[in-house]
Amino acid sequence: MVDICDAEAVKNAYASIVSSGMAPVSGVVQAAGILQVSGVRCLSVRHDIDNLIQDSLYDRMSFEDWMKVMRPKTLGSSNLVEYFGRPADLARPPWFIFLSSSAGIIGNRGQANYAAANVYLDALARSGKIMGRAYALDIGPILAAGMATDSDETLKILRASGFYGIRLDDFLKVFERAVVGEILPDVLMPSQVVLGVGTGGLMLQNKSADPFWARTALYSYLKLLDMPPPDLSVIGSATANSLKSKLGACEDLAEATALVCRGLKKEVSSQATVGADQMDESKPLKDYGVDSLTAVQVRAWALDKVGASLSVFNIMSNKTILELSEEMARTATGFGKDGE
Repeated sequence: MVDICDAEAVKNAYASIVSSGMAPVSGVVQAAGILQVSGVRCLSVRHDIDNLIQDSLYDRMSFEDWMKVMRPKTLGSSNLVEYFGRPADLARPPWFIFLSSSAGIIGNRGQANYAAANVYLDALARSGKIMGRAYALDIGPILAAGMATDSDETLKILRASGFYGIRLDDFLKVFERAVVGEILPDVLMPSQVVLGVGTGGLMLQNKSADPFWARTALYSYLKLLDMPPPDLSVIGSATANSLKSKLGACEDLAEATALVCRGLKKEVSSQATVGADQMDESKPLKDYGVDSLTAVQVRAWALDKVGASLSVFNIMSNKTILELSEEMARTATGFGKDGE
């Protein structure tokens, strides 16, 4: 075990390998575990990352929590490149594989430190400053391996955010191609490969929540990938069955409020770990884990699906789910105004 954040320890580890008379290191894997590829000898270094990924909003994150996650991927990776990336035999420099994360590509709530740390790995692999080949594999949750798959609830949250599971066999195949350096004969492996990010077709197929990142213009093309041709009859039916259309057919405020309340609970439950039917209408949204980031999504949902504008402050207040629903229903339908 080597603490890769300790430059002297990394230097000594490399020196001991050289002095031992063993074969030169073929490659270095910067990972949270040990990966082995048949027929290739590689050094895989692990830094103890237990409990390092601590979810916290950026403005509430301590410097210590930020650095806990950053140091292994920034300082640690730099140390590996410094001492293992300049071998005695310059004709055969080792390759580097950095196991990064797709969280650095699309972001993840409460994990600014984790996303930033992985983006550093992406930049390092692409920088051209490493003598040998270097690749960053931006992975999502790997099915049948890793701590993410130990919890169904964790997988549910990840998928709601747009991360889709990667089969272990598929990941190993990509890893193998990185070791070889070619996707196909004479087709070089790119320095950065993004895996496990949902396309529009996957989101539709899995009927998952619309991830927050998919609503930005940056990923508008990704949302179109794998989508089936538009069915005009389905589009017309969807329009007729939209929440706005149903609200227009309501006869009173109570009916409209109940309709909005069902929709609101469904929207929030898609981002939380509790089912819509388990949510108590007499409680505020913050009791179900709605933070300022989720509140922005709820606000966007209210404007788009209901036609009502809510402030983030209102959503994060002590107002109950039912009170917020009535407020939206009143705005969208006009019921309850001027004595109606």
